[in-house]
Amino acid sequence: MEKFAVVSLPDGGERIIKRHPVLKRLPQVYACRCLKYITAQVSGIIYDKDTNSELGYMLDVPGFFIDWDKLTPHERMKQLAGIVKRLDELGISTLCFPFAGDYISKEEAEWIEDEGITILDGLMIRLAGLFQAVGNILVIVQKDLPFFEVGIWGADTDIGRTWVEFLADRVNKLCIGGRDPRVLQFLADRVLKSTGLSCQIAVDAESCIKNKHLLVLAEDVGMIFPRQQSINILSYPGGLIDGRDLPEGPGVFFLQSGWLDFPRDLAVAFQLKPVEELGVIEGLFYCISKVYREELFISRISLTQIRRVQALFGLYPMKLMGYIAKDKKIAFDSFRKSYYQNRRRGLSEQHMDWGN
Repeated sequence: MEKFAVVSLPDGGERIIKRHPVLKRLPQVYACRCLKYITAQVSGIIYDKDTNSELGYMLDVPGFFIDWDKLTPHERMKQLAGIVKRLDELGISTLCFPFAGDYISKEEAEWIEDEGITILDGLMIRLAGLFQAVGNILVIVQKDLPFFEVGIWGADTDIGRTWVEFLADRVNKLCIGGRDPRVLQFLADRVLKSTGLSCQIAVDAESCIKNKHLLVLAEDVGMIFPRQQSINILSYPGGLIDGRDLPEGPGVFFLQSGWLDFPRDLAVAFQLKPVEELGVIEGLFYCISKVYREELFISRISLTQIRRVQALFGLYPMKLMGYIAKDKKIAFDSFRKSYYQNRRRGLSEQHMDWGN
């Protein structure tokens, strides 16, 4: 089977420093200063437990995470060339980089692919898990769902249109927003024809986003106004590793990806974070499934396509356990308890206000 590599999240350079013949002898402060000059290093091997065979590698790439945006184009290209060289040495042509869009420009990604390396950003498998997780969440909140104010920003994008199709026949109050009013009007007409629901159109993000019980961001707008009891879905490319501090509050939930049970027949030398697990799962799917590779080559995202990828989860088999938020795994049962606990608290506060 073809092998793959997954970019590891930064750990402060500990893995590299411990293994480097020079850095491990330096004081910590000086060793850390040298990290941004170190090219890609293998941080762990991904094994098949049953056969003890190597499936791929975890890569530490400190240059991506230390002042990457301050490097000159020449310095960035040196780092990228170092990654390509290391992958060539390992005999690997598939790089799983679930947060690639936050670090590599379109032109840089095209250069890497011209060098014979396929970059997988995890978006398709992330969306498939996220749609499935949201479907489970809607079942949990189904008593409240008819009263939800729902907003979808970026409805004029492929991802946004897919969310409109997914949610239109499940909710009663829907606002679709984006930058192209013609596309939005077309979607609104189609929703009216298929469901009888007349949905609101917004071309400014704030009116689409603010005070929604259920909010879908299919495009990043750099702002979120979560109400006290709300479910917020970050489904845009790059929304898995979001640099902003997401607002906190009782009853405020964020979903960034589905949480798939990590294959029990795989082993890695160190504990993986949820994002890294996503990269390993996609690398595995890409290498063993012709169907998954074909889905990635389809340029436009659709609900039919997402459902075909979801069907692969059952074939492996791979169970959906919950969802990922702020790099943490949240089980559906934990969401249920927290949601209804905060819902009761909110109703109690409303009654107190009425009494006053």
